[in-house]
Amino acid sequence: MSLPRYINTFFRHWPIYLYISLLMAGLLVGFSFTIKPKYTTSSTIWVEQSSFLDSQLQRSSSDGSNYDSPANRKANVLSEYMKLRTFVRDVIKGTPYQVYLGDTVKEGDLIKDIMDNYNIKINGYNSFSIQYNYNAPDRSYDITRSIVERFLYEQREEIKRTGQSTISLLKSQIDAAQRTKDSSESNLKDMLSRYPCTTSALSQDRVLSEEDLQCQVLLQKRDTANSNYNSLVNRLSSTEDMYNAALDGKDITLRVVDQPETYEANTNNKLTFLIFGMGGFLVGAVLSVLAIVALTWTDNTVRMRSHAAALFENVKTFELPSLKTTKPRKLRGGQIIQSPDVKQRMLSHLKWAQDDRNLDNKGGAN
Repeated sequence: MSLPRYINTFFRHWPIYLYISLLMAGLLVGFSFTIKPKYTTSSTIWVEQSSFLDSQLQRSSSDGSNYDSPANRKANVLSEYMKLRTFVRDVIKGTPYQVYLGDTVKEGDLIKDIMDNYNIKINGYNSFSIQYNYNAPDRSYDITRSIVERFLYEQREEIKRTGQSTISLLKSQIDAAQRTKDSSESNLKDMLSRYPCTTSALSQDRVLSEEDLQCQVLLQKRDTANSNYNSLVNRLSSTEDMYNAALDGKDITLRVVDQPETYEANTNNKLTFLIFGMGGFLVGAVLSVLAIVALTWTDNTVRMRSHAAALFENVKTFELPSLKTTKPRKLRGGQIIQSPDVKQRMLSHLKWAQDDRNLDNKGGAN
C-alpha cells in the first residue's frame, strides 16, 4: 500500500480517529480520580551528644578513621534495623496490624510493604527523619510511630547490653589481676622470710647474689601486677561512669523532637490531570494509526486511477464526469420524460466508452 492510500483513508474517517483520541484522554483523566492518594507520616529524632564524646570521636578521626555526625551514625543504625525481618516484625507488634502476624501471606506482604515504603532523611548534624508512605492515613501513622518507638527501645537495650557485658568482662579481668597480684605478693613475702634480699644497685666491690636477683624478679612481677590491677580498676570505674551517664541521658541521648504527623501527597492536581490526559491522547493516536493500517489493507475499493491500474493492468480506465440533471417530471401513467440534451450527452459518453473498448479489442487481436 502506498502512502497516498493511507492518507486517503485518514481523510475519509478523520472524525472517528479524533473521537478515539479524545475518548482515551477522557478515560485516563477519569481513571486518575480513582487513584487513592498517598499519605506520608514523618517524625524527627534529635541526637544529642556530649562535647567530651564528640571531641574524642573527632580526635580518633584525625588518626585516619572516618568521622560521621551523630545523626548520620544513628540513621545508619536505623537503616540496618529496617533491613531485619525480626525488627520489622517487632514494629508490627506495636500496631493494630499485629493480627496479621502468623498469617504467612499477610505477614510477608506487610513486612515487604514496610521495607519498600520507608525513608530516612538526614536533616543536619544532630537530626534525622523517618518517613513511611501508604494510601491509608491511619496505617501510615501507626507504622511510623511504632518504628520510632521500637528504635528508641532497641537503642536503650543496646546500651544496657553493651554496658553490662563490658562491665562483667572488666570485673572478671580484675578478679584475675587480683589473684595474680596476691600471688606475687605471697611469693615475695616468702622469699623475704627466707632470705634478706638486697635490692640496691651493684657496687664496685660487691656482686649481687642469686637470691638478690630472684628478689628483684619477684619485685618486678609484683609491681607489674599492681599496675595491671590498678589500670583495670580505673577502666571499670570509667566504664561504669559512662554507662550510668548513657542510661541517664547525660552522654548521648535520642529524643523525638517532632512527633509523627501525617500529610497527604498532592496526587489529584492539574499536573496529574495533564499527564494522564496527554497519555490518553497518545494512546488514542496509536490506536487510530493501527485502525488506519487495518482499514487500508482491508479496503479493496478503487479510490484513485492508480488503484484501478494496479487492479486491471491492461484495461484502459476512464472517469465519468458528474452530470447535473434536472429533476424529471412524472406523468400520470408513471412514465418519465427526460430532457433531450441530457439524454444526448449520456449517449455520447457511452459511445465514447464503447469506442475505447473496441480499440482495445483490436489491439489485443493484432
